[in-house]
Amino acid sequence: MKKIIKYLIAITIVLTATTHTNAQVNFGVSISMAPPSLPFYTQRYCPGDGYMWTPGYWAYSYEGYYWVPDAWLLPPQFGFLWTPGYWGFTQGYYGWNQGYWGRHIGYYGGINYGFGYGGRGYGGGEWQGNVFRYNTAVNNINTTVIHNTYVNNTVINNNTIINNNRSSFNGQGGVTAMPTKKEQIALRETHIKPTNLQVSNETSAHANKNQFASVNHGHPEKFAQESTNNTQAENAKNNNTQRSVAQNKEQTIQKTANNDVVNRSVQKNSSNLNNLPIADQSTIKSQQLNTINQRSQLQVEQKQLNNKQEISSDQRGQQTGIQQQQHQMRNEQMGVQQQQHQMRNEQMDVQHQHMDNQRRQMNVQRQQMDN
Repeated sequence: MKKIIKYLIAITIVLTATTHTNAQVNFGVSISMAPPSLPFYTQRYCPGDGYMWTPGYWAYSYEGYYWVPDAWLLPPQFGFLWTPGYWGFTQGYYGWNQGYWGRHIGYYGGINYGFGYGGRGYGGGEWQGNVFRYNTAVNNINTTVIHNTYVNNTVINNNTIINNNRSSFNGQGGVTAMPTKKEQIALRETHIKPTNLQVSNETSAHANKNQFASVNHGHPEKFAQESTNNTQAENAKNNNTQRSVAQNKEQTIQKTANNDVVNRSVQKNSSNLNNLPIADQSTIKSQQLNTINQRSQLQVEQKQLNNKQEISSDQRGQQTGIQQQQHQMRNEQMGVQQQQHQMRNEQMDVQHQHMDNQRRQMNVQRQQMDN
């Protein structure tokens, strides 16, 4: 009986978790143990124009918390931005609020994920039409390859929520930031769920036992690199370090972040991959895998588009055939009308000849009577 009561309480907590945000809650995840703190790591290099960064996060399964690494991904459509998911704590339980794609950044619990996601909005870049421009003040961008960039350091101060404990949840004991009016409005907009590649990224992390907090104790070795801190000076220092690394490995990064990533990045990276340190090899291999997955997804979408175009071509062909038949029928109708008109003319000619004959006969009769 006690187990049933606890289960009902857990379900109730999930349904009521973070009700002040109206956020989408993953109803299958509600536990009493807090997620680990956010680990320190350096953002991967952006692989090419159009890619958008999605922060790493702690996910949960029956085996415990496991770290899902950050990833550069193509958005599902132009103009959309990624609002990260977050853990919310209320009435003794932690519930996961799923992230989403949308026109504007919504509420993500005030969690400072870094690299533009300082807890409020997103300062890592902005859309200009169908082109995404990157803010190099907070993003790891190789500007020798990617030219759609700008520098805006004010977002570090304006969008940053100080989180010295690097708490990964919102609520008592963690971050206590509440949603703003803009964030509440963004929550009511049209959203798109995480893409197949994001789901695949989480699945791959779950399959790697080294990603579990029970194994790495909250510090995934693969991503335990340099940190992005909360102050402007520290961010500038970290950004300079990242640029120094980019200069030392310029040839490799140029090949890794080629503009034609979808078609050629895997081949160009493979030639120099063995000359890199193991950590960098791992990073580039991960980017290559993401590129291959995205290329496959684009090929599937292209096939679907081609099928739609073929169907449209067939429909246009059918419409053209119908129009030709209608035109032929109109021509036939005009031919019939012309025949009817000709027959009427012939009938009138016959009638005129008959009347002429009658007139001649009457004239002959008159002449005979006169004689």
